[in-house]
Amino acid sequence: MEFCSLSQLNLHEDNAAVRVRILRLWRTMKPDGVQIHQLHMLLLDNEVTEMQGLVSSVHVPEFQPILQAGRIYVFRNFVVRSYHGHYRVSPSTRRICFGDDTLVEEVANAHDIPTYNFRFLAAADLPQAVHNHAYMSYIIGEVVAAGPEQALFEDVAVLRRKTVDLRLLEGDIVEVILWDGLIDQFQELMPHHPDPGTTVVFTSVVVQHFNGQHYCVGSNATKLYCNLHYPHQHPLLNNIENAFLAIDYTLEEAIGVSIISSIPELNMYKTDINNQGIYFIVDAQVKDVNIFWSPSRLKYLVQLNIRKGSDEVVVMFTTSKFRWIASRIIEGTDREWTQNFSILLDSLRGQSFKLMVELGGFNQLTNEFDVVLRKLFW
Repeated sequence: MEFCSLSQLNLHEDNAAVRVRILRLWRTMKPDGVQIHQLHMLLLDNEVTEMQGLVSSVHVPEFQPILQAGRIYVFRNFVVRSYHGHYRVSPSTRRICFGDDTLVEEVANAHDIPTYNFRFLAAADLPQAVHNHAYMSYIIGEVVAAGPEQALFEDVAVLRRKTVDLRLLEGDIVEVILWDGLIDQFQELMPHHPDPGTTVVFTSVVVQHFNGQHYCVGSNATKLYCNLHYPHQHPLLNNIENAFLAIDYTLEEAIGVSIISSIPELNMYKTDINNQGIYFIVDAQVKDVNIFWSPSRLKYLVQLNIRKGSDEVVVMFTTSKFRWIASRIIEGTDREWTQNFSILLDSLRGQSFKLMVELGGFNQLTNEFDVVLRKLFW
């Protein structure tokens, strides 16, 4: 079946089919905390184009049980309507609206649609963002401090409020104000990541200004991501860029099972079935890169020979994952990665990285378990 890209959808379109990942789902809340019975979606396609989606209150009982953030769906028989409201979650001025005839089909997860798509503000962008009422901003920083939870009206305690101070990449401190459900999101993350220096992403925030200071306010669409794996001294933007990788596990799951390992240990671990599925971290330099066709998998595989000192190990990964890794390693690389594939491979040789690897399937040729690359960063 041929799918239409989000960027090609026309107003009032009702016969197109799109294949998209739901990045986020949320409900709209009135200022008094009363929930409006509508379901909103942020959608992403394989051209990395975003568009908002809407399920009206009358259709929520039908579609809410079958929609889940993070999964890929095919939508048919929807209507595309103009959407110029303030503080949108996407730059697009159109959105997909479900109707009586809309069909929804969940399809297999695939790596051509990224799991995340962030547009981070730098400190220098904050003044301009104050005047941008079209769509909301994304911000990333290190947690400096989190204030106590407060009630907006202490006598009736209608709304809960909490402030979080973030240090941006440039060193500026920005306050983020959280309300109600966002406080719960934050509290769910922070008990597991209590240390200052935790890197946190806040999506879909509104930038405001008061008394010469910029601050951010969470919205109904805001979602928090927490990434503890990277050392404090690493540039934050490089850190979180790796979260774009279309991988089959969450950051939290990967962090929880990562074990620092040397190459000799890794070579020892890959002979033991008890280590299958475990993630390890290893520092190494890429000695050589090769690509070959795998008849058993019917796809091309990339083989990295990595070394540290005199120790070496072979790491494997598929070309479908490679595009999301390599395109973010080589600065200025053309997004049409297929045209630059050999250049990207050559650029890896001689470079030093930190690699997250997994002990994968058993290889009958080597009589060992393959070491599979899951993440690659500086």
